[in-house]
Amino acid sequence: MNKLFKKNWLLSTVSFLVSSLSLENKFFNASFAYSIKTPLRGASIYGAYKNINMERNS
Repeated sequence: MNKLFKKNWLLSTVSFLVSSLSLENKFFNASFAYSIKTPLRGASIYGAYKNINMERNS
């Protein structure tokens, strides 16, 4: 799960860097939205997964 989260974060960082170099505003906005949403989604999935494991162990 952690690998998936890191991969998503890396992908969104790359898309954000590409978008900041791009002069097209539409592309920038789409990539910026994607770069914010993806890590948040990844973090929430990872957090839920961690909580389930903690409950199981206790």
